[in-house]
Amino acid sequence: AMSNGRPLFAPLPEDEAVVRANAAGIPSILANANVFRVLLHHPPIADVFARLVQAVILVGNLDPRLREMAIMRAAWLRGSAYEWASHYGLSLFIGMTDEDVIAVRLGPSALSLAPNERAVLAFVDDMITVGFASAEVLSAARDAAQSYSAYFELLAIPGCYAALAAILDALQVPLDGDATLWPPDGIGPTTSD
Repeated sequence: AMSNGRPLFAPLPEDEAVVRANAAGIPSILANANVFRVLLHHPPIADVFARLVQAVILVGNLDPRLREMAIMRAAWLRGSAYEWASHYGLSLFIGMTDEDVIAVRLGPSALSLAPNERAVLAFVDDMITVGFASAEVLSAARDAAQSYSAYFELLAIPGCYAALAAILDALQVPLDGDATLWPPDGIGPTTSD
């Protein structure tokens, strides 16, 4: 199939995705999401991102609020509607508010952010927009993470989620189920940034 001239792979039926996930050692809980129903067309690549999700989300040490802020900031900067919508749902599940989500969208200068949250967003901004971060930004991010394991998880988020955002865009992976575009208010990033 093609869309806008792109080669497309429709999400696998859920039962087929679960069979492929089980065969690849990928947790069944992940197989229902469209990202994995598409990536499981090639299980070794699905496995790479499943391991990322396991390391950062399912068994991660980084504070869930900081983790979701970092992932959503990466999604915002990369214009990934799929990542944003998916993690909006997760952010509400862990107790974030729409005001928190809008602060992530505004970035490190948002007035409602705590210093550790500002440090995390500044780190993500540098890693995605510049490709690396200064010693000062890294030290603040390390302090915000509070442990080596959480810091390593934080280090992985911008690049890994940016890479996934590019794949989601290339494959035009549709939003899951009842997810809405750019929640909470439908305002997405501009294409001019």
